[in-house]
Amino acid sequence: MSEASGHVLVFPYPFQGHINPMIQLSKRLSKKGLTVTLIIAFNNHREPYTSDVYSITVHTIHDGFLSHEHPQAKFNEPQRFINSTTRSLTDFISRYKFLSEFSSLTCKVCFKTKKKLES
Repeated sequence: MSEASGHVLVFPYPFQGHINPMIQLSKRLSKKGLTVTLIIAFNNHREPYTSDVYSITVHTIHDGFLSHEHPQAKFNEPQRFINSTTRSLTDFISRYKFLSEFSSLTCKVCFKTKKKLES
């Protein structure tokens, strides 16, 4: 079987039970020859991390909450989280889409909420 080529952007919902399966998917895609960029929503910016074993780079985007706010706030204010991560992810893609590492971006894998949030 031939190796795949391309670049996949993965953005898991940052709650228990969502991140680990997306990391496992990212590893499997990387083993098949794809370059993977994993985006983690977090309240503090971290420098990008690139795996030595896999073709995976981890970037952080702002989740809309301050570091002193209780982690439970994401559950209590889901619309704030969605608004902030949507804006942050859009900015991230716009900022990096002209770089050579993103020129072969072929797929985006993102979370989707099961029910529509009320305004």
